[in-house]
Amino acid sequence: MQRDLLLLGEMIEAAEQAQRLVEGYTAAEVGADRMRRDSLLWNLAVLGEAATLVSDETRARFPEIPWRNPTRLRARRPGAVTRSVSPPRPGPRRTPRS
Repeated sequence: MQRDLLLLGEMIEAAEQAQRLVEGYTAAEVGADRMRRDSLLWNLAVLGEAATLVSDETRARFPEIPWRNPTRLRARRPGAVTRSVSPPRPGPRRTPRS
């Protein structure tokens, strides 16, 4: 449950930041501003990735939330993009000495 609370916090923070990034801007303006667009995409990816990691128990507890919608926003590459609850990444691979 503690992990889900962290994930939900990540989702809320990412959604609020995404909203702040586009507030007062047209779609064309956001599209033309590379840093704003990249930041928006990053926050949407964080939101989607966190949504995929929420437990089945929490999803069942809140059936009114369309959980599949944010999961479609996640990054399409290996590795989690959430800020605080991602598992540690393994260190660099070492090649055996001959």
